[in-house]
Amino acid sequence: MQNVHFTPPQLAPLFGVNVSTIKRWVNQGYLKAEITPGGHRRISREQLTEFIEVHPKYAKNSYVLRRLKQHSNCPNNDCWKRYYRFLLDNNSTEAAQLLDKLYLSGSPILDILSKVITPTMRYIADQWTSEKISVYEEHRMSFMMRSHILHLEQYVPDTADDKSATALLACAPGEFHELPLELIALVLKINGWRTHILGINISIGELIKAARKIHPKFISITKTYATNESEAYFKKLFSFAEENNICVAMGGAAWQKSIAKKSIKMPSCVRFFPALKLFSEHLANYKRKGTIPK
Repeated sequence: MQNVHFTPPQLAPLFGVNVSTIKRWVNQGYLKAEITPGGHRRISREQLTEFIEVHPKYAKNSYVLRRLKQHSNCPNNDCWKRYYRFLLDNNSTEAAQLLDKLYLSGSPILDILSKVITPTMRYIADQWTSEKISVYEEHRMSFMMRSHILHLEQYVPDTADDKSATALLACAPGEFHELPLELIALVLKINGWRTHILGINISIGELIKAARKIHPKFISITKTYATNESEAYFKKLFSFAEENNICVAMGGAAWQKSIAKKSIKMPSCVRFFPALKLFSEHLANYKRKGTIPK
């Protein structure tokens, strides 16, 4: 299970108290915590659970904390359907609380992304392309999901430093959906990488210009809806990557269709990842071996 620690600013809204109150509980020994070399307080899930057992009154008004020990993970792969229903009903608070409940009851961030966020994104895309939901509904739900991903990010400690590997993230030309970039960035953070997000609709020229300045270990390009087809883009990207010893990670259904359609041979430094877990395992291999696996 992912090693989880909370900060006073993260816990304060869950308890409905000020950040100073959380710090005072730690200072007085009521709430056990670890103190970093920089003097920051970090509370583990176990320490938080112990505090709630001793002082249950502090959890009674918190939807999330009341369920901390109930192991209320969604029992099957249908959990995303509940999340989608909250989004469709414009109930961002309930949707966010569902994710919090999963996280606090033991679900790793990667599982939440893979089993709740990602299938919801796919379903929204299917509903939109089949005209079962409107464009504004797709945009509204995507906006809420972005805020929820950023909310989950606060639970992941930033372990990257100047010596950490760097990744460059961008949407392919004609791609205007950057939500997948947020998912990738969070997976990278979990694995201790530094990231630079260029955003949507990035031309190969701008991508190479940024890469020459940032010197990433790998470049991740997402393409989910874009239909632009350009062999020149592939050739320039792959050639630049090989010449500069940069690996390329591609994600999104449109990439797979593009490559299959053009029968483009990918160099050994280029890989397509159909799932976030496979991408995370790839990063874990890098961390163990010090190089991107071919």
